[in-house]
Amino acid sequence: GPFCMMPSPLLGVGPPVATDSQDRATVVWAGPEGIRSVRLGADGTPQGGVQTLAAAPGTDPDLAIDSQDRATVVWTGPQGIQFVRLGADGSPGNVHTLSAEGSGPELAIDSQDRATVVWGEVAAGGERIRTVRLGADGAPGPVQTFPTVDAHEARVAVDSEDRATVVWAGIGEGVKSVRLGADGSPGAVQTLSADNVLYPPRLAIDS
Repeated sequence: GPFCMMPSPLLGVGPPVATDSQDRATVVWAGPEGIRSVRLGADGTPQGGVQTLAAAPGTDPDLAIDSQDRATVVWTGPQGIQFVRLGADGSPGNVHTLSAEGSGPELAIDSQDRATVVWGEVAAGGERIRTVRLGADGAPGPVQTFPTVDAHEARVAVDSEDRATVVWAGIGEGVKSVRLGADGSPGAVQTLSADNVLYPPRLAIDS
């Protein structure tokens, strides 16, 4: 008889990629060798070979590129939520840890080259969504915490006024959002829908 096959959560998942002002693409991926990256020139050819950003295995890499052509890469590693800044020449800096727990980090960069990083976390204090802003120099500011029923992956986008909108879904509590001001301060958490969802929500911001 007829049947319905649910889509695999792995379908459509691939290495994240971002392009800079010189049309060079930076690709990152996670594997047994660790977190790795490669830069492709404007003509599509690899430049400088593959870089190892972190030697320990990791998952969930994401990246964004700022106005100075520096890439910020985040991922889940053995030490928790980690990130590294790549210089405009593609060379990696030091790896930093934002949290000892968590998964599914994502980030977006504003007009001042500040990155807002979001992730889900299950720790002794309960399940929560967490956010932190990295300054233009890469230094992290204070961590914001939003309790949730289930720490599904959070998503983030930044608007033209440097305000970040974060969305997530919790089992039994629906789809939630919060707006972070240009100074990083959070507004009230909004409930967008009471529906249960199978996959993390997505968002995009216009001008």
